[in-house]
Amino acid sequence: MKASEANVRQRTMRRGDSLSPQQKKLLRRFAKGKTDEKIAQEFRCRAHLIAAQRQTLMEMLEIRSQEQLAAAAQQLAYWPRAHRR
Repeated sequence: MKASEANVRQRTMRRGDSLSPQQKKLLRRFAKGKTDEKIAQEFRCRAHLIAAQRQTLMEMLEIRSQEQLAAAAQQLAYWPRAHRR
């Protein structure tokens, strides 16, 4: 890992400590590539509210790409996979 990548990860982790459970749910959905409209249907709200939350999270975590969004979700909003038997 490059020094600059490590710095970004440390900043993201510090900011991620203050995420609410709702923000973590949204972060996971954003990372999956779901549209604002689809997420709004799931949360039973309007798409412009989801878009605003996406913007807020990206600014707060200093995220600039979908790849960074997915990485942040993995680090900050981890969800275990269901075990198959």
